[in-house]
Amino acid sequence: MTPTPALGTTARLATIVVGAGPAGLMFTILGRLLADRAHGSAGPTLWPIRVYDKRATYARTHRLRMAPEAYRDLQRSIDDPRFDDLINFLDEEDFAPEVNVLEEHLLELLRRVGCEREIATIGNSAGEISVATLRERLRLQGIVDENTALTVVAADSVHSGIREWVRGEVRPMRHAHEQLARIRVVGEGLPYRLTPADKIRLSKVLGSIVDYRLNRNGFAEVDLFLTPDEFQIVEQLRATPRKPVPLRHELLSQLRAPLFRALVAHLESGPAPREVLVQSTFRLEHSVMPKLTFERAEVPCHAFLLGDAGISLPFQRGMSCLARCALSLAKVHIAMVSEPDADVRKCLMVSYEKEASAVVKSELAVVRNRAQVVRALREIVRVSALLPFPIQSWWLRAQDSISIGDRLSVWFFLNLIVATLALAASGAAWVRGSHWPLAAAFALQTMGGATYHAALAFDGGSHRLVRRIWEIQIAAILVAGFVVTLQARAVTLGLIWWLALGGAFVIGLYAFEQIVTRWFKRAGLTFD
Repeated sequence: MTPTPALGTTARLATIVVGAGPAGLMFTILGRLLADRAHGSAGPTLWPIRVYDKRATYARTHRLRMAPEAYRDLQRSIDDPRFDDLINFLDEEDFAPEVNVLEEHLLELLRRVGCEREIATIGNSAGEISVATLRERLRLQGIVDENTALTVVAADSVHSGIREWVRGEVRPMRHAHEQLARIRVVGEGLPYRLTPADKIRLSKVLGSIVDYRLNRNGFAEVDLFLTPDEFQIVEQLRATPRKPVPLRHELLSQLRAPLFRALVAHLESGPAPREVLVQSTFRLEHSVMPKLTFERAEVPCHAFLLGDAGISLPFQRGMSCLARCALSLAKVHIAMVSEPDADVRKCLMVSYEKEASAVVKSELAVVRNRAQVVRALREIVRVSALLPFPIQSWWLRAQDSISIGDRLSVWFFLNLIVATLALAASGAAWVRGSHWPLAAAFALQTMGGATYHAALAFDGGSHRLVRRIWEIQIAAILVAGFVVTLQARAVTLGLIWWLALGGAFVIGLYAFEQIVTRWFKRAGLTFD
């Protein structure tokens, strides 16, 4: 417990921390370490801190992804062996600890710096303990008096009750960047991590970017970045970490989500039986309060928003932002302890607002850039899963675990005709050196992309034979391009022309999606 000051002495500043998650614990630990450096053994007397949480335990076993650079900066700034132990733990966990394990280490460090977490629900609703009541308790204990300044650090999550109490008309600014489904795979023989090639193959099977990690509780977690339509479908399952929803075949037959059928078919396969469940669905969005400091005259106190209560960021930047803001807020409190003037203290509070705003600006730039990269990669993966090009089909093959027989349908012969004509037009262009065959080859290859996509959409089966037509055609153009280049007859009709025809094929794919798929949507139909 924080030492009670001797009789007749009171604190210059007292702080109530609401929420004992990573944000509240990190602020308290940093504050106590800095107070020890600034005031020695008198630190707990001059600045008592009380940490409250409404629950003793939380069922949070998912792994966090933490940006190491922010915590390295903290380590250098604090320069304390006790904090070094925390960084060593994070190093051992590759800066991806499970939430509960991280909080256990933070609670242990909290005790080492002389504080304890207390279980109580703080707020102004029925059954909750108000901040005014807590202040009165501190006064009765002789820890504060009427001259002691009081601050409240709201670190009680994105649903912060303290924030609702103090914010008035201020509203958070929100923006969704991506939508995810977190899948849980339970079974034997799960790998600790996937190799880059395995990630590419799995991504191609699913048509989505995937993020795989093994949980120490015996299951693997796979994050899928979904399109808005896919997310809307899967969100209807209302899965939660406490109540994950098994993806069984009878449920999949009701979901118009081919991606998840492919997921289950792929992940269930293996040397041992495996079960696939939807653990949760969530949006990667940022939520930023435009104001982080508030004053409540009736208590009186000043409130600071920290962590998700004030700034919630996706793409591993939330914990980075939390660390930098927690250090800034701890330094502000240290300065407030030494400064009795109320106006100067208000200026110090504003400094936290400015520093946090600079952190948010920097971190949001990273978030937006990563969101753009994810969207681009997801589209590349999706198109790559469709394309029958030799490099990605033969060397980065995505095995289709659903075996359906092929047949020589009209779509097979139509694709064969278009592919042959495009190849012949390319050959004619190389032999004659004329521009008209080049234009015809480009147009036919574009038509081939649309024809190929139509075969995938309208024709049943695994489409192995249709794929093989275009794999051979593109490979033949590549080999011919090498020959032409080596003969130095027309370099532009060599490898560059091969790439141009590949681009034309992709244009055809997109043209089919933009035109035909739009028609089907207007008619209330979808491709399944």
